[in-house]
Amino acid sequence: MWDYMLLLFPIAVVGVSFFGCKKAEKGSFEEEAWSRDQGKRIQAIACLCIILHHLTQIISNYGWNYRGPITIFNETGFLFTSIFFFFSGYGLITSVHQKEGYLDHFLRNRLSTVLIPFWVCNIIYILVRLFYNKIQTPVKVIVGHFFGYPIINDNGWFMIEITILYLVFFLLFRLIKNKDVAMVLLSLFAVGIIAFSIPRGHDDSPLGNHWFMGEWWYNSTILFVMGMLVARFKEQVQKFVKKHYKGLLATSIVSFVLVFVLVEYLVWTIGFYNPVPVIKGIRNELLVSVPQMLLCIIFVWFVLLLNLKISLYSPVLIWIGTISLELYLIHGVFVKHIFDFTNWNVMLMYGVVFICGIVSAKLLWYVDKALIKRINRR
Repeated sequence: MWDYMLLLFPIAVVGVSFFGCKKAEKGSFEEEAWSRDQGKRIQAIACLCIILHHLTQIISNYGWNYRGPITIFNETGFLFTSIFFFFSGYGLITSVHQKEGYLDHFLRNRLSTVLIPFWVCNIIYILVRLFYNKIQTPVKVIVGHFFGYPIINDNGWFMIEITILYLVFFLLFRLIKNKDVAMVLLSLFAVGIIAFSIPRGHDDSPLGNHWFMGEWWYNSTILFVMGMLVARFKEQVQKFVKKHYKGLLATSIVSFVLVFVLVEYLVWTIGFYNPVPVIKGIRNELLVSVPQMLLCIIFVWFVLLLNLKISLYSPVLIWIGTISLELYLIHGVFVKHIFDFTNWNVMLMYGVVFICGIVSAKLLWYVDKALIKRINRR
């Protein structure tokens, strides 16, 4: 019974997300679609769903134990991560084309908003491991954990990868006057990250969590490229979509279901952990990750189509959007380090993680903003 009661959490996320939403009239589209504010709110939904994903991984033993309909969230983490990659690429290209002097203080402004929350959360994880979990750790390893190598926070990999993409973006757009050429080169670099990561396999070292080792490092990265392309050709894309909206929406729904079934089949038959190639000369990771990338593209495309008809104005969603980065980074400390959920009721487990995550994320937001303001002032 409790497994089915867990559906109250995704239902609550849906209710919070669409409370106060605005639906376009028949034959028209929302003017706020794909805007910065809408993107932040969509990312807020993705963040809440990622928490559901991580919690479901725990109770279902990564999908091996069926725990009712909520088990589907075990399979969807990379889809929600693709939302973050998309709007990161989308925001960069939109800003560099629309904001004069955008690159002048880019490193200071952009990197501080990413690295400060990352480092602050790393300190918390280190302190919890040392004094709460009582795990003895050499000073050299502690210093490495602070800077993120190896990563102490399982969710911190995204911060590493997006920081690298930001740095390459800055260098290319600063050195190359032709923005389209710079964008193409940045796209190739993102694809290069995927190509570099796939053959590295998983990190089986005692420390674990080394960079670019694991499918989560690359199976949604391609959406960074999609975000840049949609931003660059936004007018043309929206014009085409509005003209063929019904057909595109139906196609995206059908294709998502078909590709999702294919991905599930490949994950559970081939998988990322099987060292023996199913097809000689081709890594199993490639066979599984390419359909996953396609699924990410279809999923984000479907979200964009919905946003053209539905604009999000939920006050709760707007509020969550301001702390989504901190919430993404800190919730894992409750899932894997502070609480031992062995004998917990699953409803209580989900509720405690959401409450503790949101409260601590808001407190961290105050700390991060103060540090960022102080650093930027100097």
